[in-house]
Formats: sequence, C-alpha cells, structure tokens
Amino acid sequence: MGLNMFNSNNNTFAFEKGKYRLIPNILILSKNFSFEKNMMANLPRKSRICTLHSITAANYLVSEKYPIDFTIIDEAILYEKQKIIEGSSNILTEFYSSLIQNNSKATVVILFNENSSNYKNFKKLNYSTVLLIKNQYSIFLMTNFSYQIFCWQSYRSLLTRDFLVGESYPVDLYFYRPKGQEYSMFLSKGETLTTLKLSTLISRGIGHLYLKNQDFDELLKYALPKGAIHFSEELHYTRKKYKMLIGELIDNSKNDYMKRGQEINTLLIEIIDRIQNIINLFPSKVEALSELPFSDDSFLSHGINLAIYSLCFSKLLKFENATALDFAKAALLHDIGKAAIAYKIDTDTDINTDYKNHVEVSRQILKQRMIPISSLVYKLIHEHHETYNGLGYPNGLIGKSFSDESAFFSVLNNLDLFHRQQLENEYRPLKKSWGLFYKKSLSEEWLAPTYNPNVLQKINDIF
Repeated sequence: MGLNMFNSNNNTFAFEKGKYRLIPNILILSKNFSFEKNMMANLPRKSRICTLHSITAANYLVSEKYPIDFTIIDEAILYEKQKIIEGSSNILTEFYSSLIQNNSKATVVILFNENSSNYKNFKKLNYSTVLLIKNQYSIFLMTNFSYQIFCWQSYRSLLTRDFLVGESYPVDLYFYRPKGQEYSMFLSKGETLTTLKLSTLISRGIGHLYLKNQDFDELLKYALPKGAIHFSEELHYTRKKYKMLIGELIDNSKNDYMKRGQEINTLLIEIIDRIQNIINLFPSKVEALSELPFSDDSFLSHGINLAIYSLCFSKLLKFENATALDFAKAALLHDIGKAAIAYKIDTDTDINTDYKNHVEVSRQILKQRMIPISSLVYKLIHEHHETYNGLGYPNGLIGKSFSDESAFFSVLNNLDLFHRQQLENEYRPLKKSWGLFYKKSLSEEWLAPTYNPNVLQKINDIF
C-alpha cells in the first residue's frame, strides 16, 4: 500500500456515533512478500498499513513527518543476495533515530536474523522499542503482542469518585464498553454532570472515566477536586512502567541476562510500590477493590487488576508482607507466556493446547531472563490455572495437592476474568460479580467445587 495511506489529514483516531477507537498507522519494512503477508495477518484489521521495500523510501516517509504509530523492521531489508550490506548497522541506527525523533511515542519492533550481530550494541531510544531474534518463538505473534501492549491504549483514566454533580468539564469524557472493546461518550465537552448520570455510574460499579490522551492538558486547566489529577497521573505512570516491564520481558536480544534480570526485578518492585501507594489513597481496601480495577479486556489491565486484588486481600487476610509481595509479582508476570502463544477460547471448556502452554512458556521466559524471584512466585505462576476439582491445567492437581497460596491466587486470577466477562453483559459492582462467582464455584455440576472452599469462604467473609 502506498504512502497516500499516511497523510496529515489521517487522524490517528476514528469517531463513530460517539464511539472512540484507535486506528493506527503501521509501517512494515521488508523485502519478503511472505513475511509481509504473515505479519499483516497478525495485525489488527482496522489499521492503515504501508509496506515499503527500502530504507530510502522509509527515510522519505519519516522526513515528510508522516504520523507513524507502529513500525516493523525486518533486518533482512539490509541484505543483498543473502549478504548483509556493509555499514548496515549505521544505516539501521540512523533510520531508527530519525523515526523516533519525528514520532517519539511510536512503537518500533526490529526483527534480527538469528546470526546477526547488529542487535548487540543497538541502543533503544524509547521504552516502546522491542528487539526480537527470529526463530525464538513466533515473531509474528510476538509482534502482535507488542502492538497490543504499546499501541492498544490511547486514553487517560480518572476515577468516577472525583467527578462532581453540577459541574461541566472542558473535554469529552468516555466510559469503556467491554463487549465492543470501545469507548462510548458519557459526557460531552461542556455538558453538565447530573445526579442521575453519576448515580448510574456508581450503581453499576463503573470506577473509571476516560479522556483522550491529547485532551489531558486541557483538563489540567480545570479545577478538579484535590487528588483527582494525582490519581490519574499515578495510574497512567503505573501502566507506562508496566509496559516497560513487559517490553523488557519479551525483548529477547540481550546477552547480559544476569544484569537485565536484576533491572527487571527493580522495575517490578517499583510498579508494585506504586500500586500499593494508589491503594493507600483510598479510605479502605474494600473501596479500593471496588473502584480501582480496570474494566477493559487487556493484558495490562488484567495484570494490574490481579496485583490490586493480591495486595488488598493479602492485607485484609493479614498475610506477611513478603508473601503479599510475591503474590503481586506473580500477578504482573503470570501471563507473559501469552506473548508467544496463538490461542482462542470459545467456551469455558474449549481451551486449546496452545493456550494451556502459556503457563510453561511464562516459566521459560522468566528463567531465561534470570529474574531473582522466589520459588513461591514460580509456583503461583505455574499453578494459577489449577483447580480444586482436578480439571485445571497444566497438571490437573486435585484437592489439597496444590498449596493454599496457589489456590488463593487461582481464585483471584479467575475472579478478575469472571468479573470482566460479566461486564460484557452489564456493568455491575465487583461485590455482585463475587456473589455469582462464589455461588457458581460451590455449585458446579462436578463432584467437587472448582476452587478450594476454605479460600472461597475467607474471601467471601470480606465481601
């Protein structure tokens, strides 16, 4: 597709009947038609894709300041007759530098050949650059995962509790519709917030409202309640740090895994500290559980939600601080294997083998990165899909053959998934979702309940 796909009039965002979606501009640099075809098959359908076969053409695109959200560079574009062009490292670096200079927030995925040395001294210029070595897992799936992590979200979140009846705001405000994975208009710019509108949000357990990233500065000029902007900034920065963490985990190009593992662990602890600080801003842990978790169906939101659940319930159940920290670490790391897994789930019981493998792939990635995490974190990650009735995976553990810690973590993991599935039909408070989850877990048609009854009872006592 030609350069006319990208022009200054092509807004990166599309508006349809009050709905707000991201439509990214994607650039693919490759000489291989089969590579392009497979890559496009793994990218979102609603996107503008431009494929180019030379760095020269790509340099023109960048020099003309075309907006580019996501760039995929196949290092093979620097090869002639299967031999790498002399000075290719400089050519790649110069193009990449120019690209980031003109699109500072762009996501860039660079795919290096397995025997290449170009990646060894490659210096990233932003946190959303991912270096992948071919033949390590599926580069197409990993690239699609990178898109989901770095390009999927284009909003800023504010807590519903910070909006006041009778006030009007200088920006459009949206709420998230899980079923359509879209943002629908809640309050138009200048429209007054009524008691009915606000009470509807609260009764349905809608804890977040959203605005477009580019509108945030305009909102800053408005006199919001004390702490509102702080909440938004902390949530935004926490998600950004989590993106950085995921980017480091899926980037498979570095050799110094020992140093890198220490850096990842430091980042992991920083994210958990930030989440704990946000929780502490709420009057109670129960209120934080009810209002803080995200409702969108994304990898990032699930990881952060599970960390919120882990920290809150650990405190309410009086777990030791070290145990709570391990639960939160497992929450943020447990699904990283999905980056390299092709999966589709049609029903609760139709879970294909590839999907089940994400548990083992998660373990492999974390071991390879040499992150200094405890044996409990590994156990929680490995057993987070096991169930009390033995129908879980990967090992089909039954009853008390897996630990209470794993049983607790499994309940929290599935509670978040269950709650967000319920939101696809109608918004409801977490407490209501828990009631359904609790009843369903104890009254399955199987001979034994899905989850450990003692763990379920302890959590139910909190609600």
